[in-house]
Amino acid sequence: METETTQQEKHELSTWPEHWMAELNQSGDTKVTWNPSNNDEVEAARLQFDRLKEKGFTPFSVDPKDGSKDEQIKKFNPDLKAVIMIPPMKGG
Repeated sequence: METETTQQEKHELSTWPEHWMAELNQSGDTKVTWNPSNNDEVEAARLQFDRLKEKGFTPFSVDPKDGSKDEQIKKFNPDLKAVIMIPPMKGG
């Protein structure tokens, strides 16, 4: 179920670094940030992206201003401003 982004969440998004990836998990989320001109940071973010995809997470680019989902992505792109990693659905 999608929910409307609250004013507080919008404020929090506006204070995040320019390039980030958020992994949704039981504790809320875990963020990874990178500077596209820093090869070590880009590689660390790429490795995390690939690791999460292998675990079944689905990546979406998001609008960094309001957190709304944009489109599903297949491959890490260090020029994207914001990525959210959605965990796989568990059957029950």
